[in-house]
Amino acid sequence: MAVRLMLMAAAVVTAVAFDMSKKILLSVALALIVVIAALFFFTSSKPKYTQEDPPIAVLSRSNEDYALGKNYFSQRNYDLAKEYYQKALTSAEDDIQRGQIQFSVAVADEFAGRYVDAVKAFKDIAIDSSSYQFVRAYAAQEIGLIYYGLTGADRDAVAAETFREPPFSAFKEGDDLNLAYRKVFEYAANIYPLGGAEARIAYWYADHIVSDEVERNSGQMLAEIAIVKQSIAKADADIERTINDPGAMAYIPGTYSLEARALTKLASVGAASNADAEALFQKSVNFADALGRYATDRFRYAEFLATVYGEERKGDIQQLLSTYRSTNDRLFASTVNLFKGSRQDPALADDKEALILLGQLDPGFKTYLISLGWYEADFQ
Repeated sequence: MAVRLMLMAAAVVTAVAFDMSKKILLSVALALIVVIAALFFFTSSKPKYTQEDPPIAVLSRSNEDYALGKNYFSQRNYDLAKEYYQKALTSAEDDIQRGQIQFSVAVADEFAGRYVDAVKAFKDIAIDSSSYQFVRAYAAQEIGLIYYGLTGADRDAVAAETFREPPFSAFKEGDDLNLAYRKVFEYAANIYPLGGAEARIAYWYADHIVSDEVERNSGQMLAEIAIVKQSIAKADADIERTINDPGAMAYIPGTYSLEARALTKLASVGAASNADAEALFQKSVNFADALGRYATDRFRYAEFLATVYGEERKGDIQQLLSTYRSTNDRLFASTVNLFKGSRQDPALADDKEALILLGQLDPGFKTYLISLGWYEADFQ
């Protein structure tokens, strides 16, 4: 329509120039072309999706089945949520909307406990260059977050699926899964530097720095410290981007917690301060409480206090751990599974050590762990 108007305006210019020869009318006609051309450029170049109005927001307004799927998901009816998300695919207007809906289907599978199916779907989304940049990055990030939220056989099955085929199979060399998943998070961050992925990268390098593989005060140590701080800065920038985004802010407490854990490790070699680490733990817990999120945030803060200060902060530790009780049915399943699995899973030996220490400092927390299958003798 805009092109037709431009042609009509051009005709006006010709008629005016040759038949009327009136300069003032010629100027008006030329101005008309400029206005119509500007209107055409604006309407044709205006993006359909923006950071302020992403695909998920557009779908929630325009796709009834997608909106119903979101509603069922909020009610924790993940099977019905998946059913309506799949129906929504038939009304998707472009590849970007299809990618967003497929992401939602995968999240429904994840929360329903179909972890391998979820990972398969997230992999497909992550490698699809036609999909929305943010959806691809979140899909790649979620592959790693699922792994670290599981224990035992579920975790093993997810790892096997993750690295079964290219491009992810190239990330795994030998049996070092933590290194392989760091590369998964780097893959996600290369699509877009999401806070969760960057915080995971920071934590890997911080953990590596305090290992026996890195010589103290070496060039390698200094280079890896720089990577940790750079990744934390990128994670902080993404927190600012998502702090008012209802669809993304749920990642923020975990991001703060991982940053804090990374700084705690750097503090042990004099490259950061425990005060800075604690400030981030406080942000994690405060944000989680505001969201009504009952995950590992308080446990990680309590672990930090117990390890660094011990009995001196016993009261604070007990207050933090008071959330973890069998009467709290809003605890994340992944958190409960971590507490259960840490007792016998060799891969969670560090968490087991932390839980034993916390059980010794907080009798109420010890009682809760015993209700999950621990024994009194474990705390001796």
